[in-house]
Amino acid sequence: MCALPATLGRDSGAAVVLDDATVSRRHARLEIVNNHLVLTDLGSSNGTYVNDARVTRRMLVPGDRIRIGRYELTWTSLDPGATVLVDPGRLTVVRPVAPPRVAARRVVEAAEAHNRRVGHELDGFLSLAHGFLPAEPPLSAFPESHRAWDEMTDRLPDLFRRLSLRRTFDAMPVLDARPAALPDRYLLRASTLLGVFAHAYQYMATDPPAALPESLLRPWTTVSRRLGKKIPAVSYIDLFFYNWRLRDPAGPRALDNMDLLVPTWNNAAERVFYLGTTEFAMGLTPVLGAMLDAQEAVVADDPAALESALLVILDRLQYVTQSIYPQIDPNPRAQHPLDQVLWAKTVGTAGVPIFDGAPSPSGTAQPQIHALDAFLERRNYGSLVGQQSVYLAGFFPRHWQELVAALREVSVRQYVEDTRNSTLRGIYNAMLDAYVGDRGWMGLHRIKAYGFLEVAFKVGRQVTTGARFTGLFKDRTWDKVDTELAVVREERRPPVGPPVVFGTARRGRVVTGESGAWTCYPGDRRHRSGRAPLAR
Repeated sequence: MCALPATLGRDSGAAVVLDDATVSRRHARLEIVNNHLVLTDLGSSNGTYVNDARVTRRMLVPGDRIRIGRYELTWTSLDPGATVLVDPGRLTVVRPVAPPRVAARRVVEAAEAHNRRVGHELDGFLSLAHGFLPAEPPLSAFPESHRAWDEMTDRLPDLFRRLSLRRTFDAMPVLDARPAALPDRYLLRASTLLGVFAHAYQYMATDPPAALPESLLRPWTTVSRRLGKKIPAVSYIDLFFYNWRLRDPAGPRALDNMDLLVPTWNNAAERVFYLGTTEFAMGLTPVLGAMLDAQEAVVADDPAALESALLVILDRLQYVTQSIYPQIDPNPRAQHPLDQVLWAKTVGTAGVPIFDGAPSPSGTAQPQIHALDAFLERRNYGSLVGQQSVYLAGFFPRHWQELVAALREVSVRQYVEDTRNSTLRGIYNAMLDAYVGDRGWMGLHRIKAYGFLEVAFKVGRQVTTGARFTGLFKDRTWDKVDTELAVVREERRPPVGPPVVFGTARRGRVVTGESGAWTCYPGDRRHRSGRAPLAR
């Protein structure tokens, strides 16, 4: 029992002391306001919950359950002027409870149950088994009523080569895409096919058409609206997550066992770029479960479990960076060579939106990257690419939006900082470096993007798919993109404790100070992310 107002928190001076690393020192306050008991969160890192809903300020009523960290609190009001019999068993004001499932896990479990119940995944692919990819492989055919779309899929590359694609689509009948004619389970296949068809029609020649034919525009508009899109557009789901099929249904979801569901050109550049990017997302599937495990380890104050979860994330980031992403390789002697000029002339601009205001299927729309950013507590989105990322997240299906929001509710970073556990700090920083470091995925992506875009703009490209950088060869647009990608990496949250800096020894002057020994490179003005004048 305690007098009001009362502060609840980890600090020894709090009226109610909650011994849990996930609880802030001054976490919340209870007070009487206008004869009502009011609970106020004091800017805590991991939130204050009433009846499982996160609150900042709430008037309490009898029966409300307060949850702070791993503690659950119940309350009753005693009149000091009255004689009251109190059950001694109910004098415990604070009782630790079993670690609850974190909000992010509840979102995933609800998404899995919902998708099973309705028989489709229109609200977003989300499962522990397959991450952000569909639980079942994409459908390979429509019902007989829409067979014409299936037949056009088989003919598309040849029609493109013969320059007869527009004439053929102009003559194709208009098929009904309303719910009575096309059930929900076929919508994702329809969205992918119609989107690819429309973009092939738009960009098959230098001169754009006056308008899309009714055979494409009408059903594409209907399908888009049924999926919640206000403007017809090719999404990241359309080009990558639902545009693959397995050669061997019993085999792995990997580049060597996949073909495109809807190829436009059916060339190596298209196949390797799209499917390599898709396999990259597939390779990160275990990260979803590991992020949930890490947050629950924080709530349970279990450093060993947190260490195991962070190691899973570190391992997968290193795997996709070192094994999967390098498959997108312009080296003609590579296992899957990708011709950069062919890519620039075909795939490079195929996803540029047809209609003004439509979202693009750029890399900033990758849900697994948004999830990692939320888990690592990215707060800064001020760059042009960062703003584009926020914009595209607004078009995410419901399950993805709910997951990204839920992943921000538990601060793994703050827990690692507060525990001052050197092992956890080291693993956390290594994980962050594997994500945004020079040798991590974003470092490799920046290098690849520079090379591909330099070639693309030299051979005539004038616009990027994502943040819509534009320019001619003389404008060196690829340098502008590179600068933005450097800024984007810096927008991620800093590491826990002192930063980890990698470097290679070179000749130069050695300067020793109180902070340690530093090597200075004469004439080298690069900053710390690979461009620093000093390497510690």
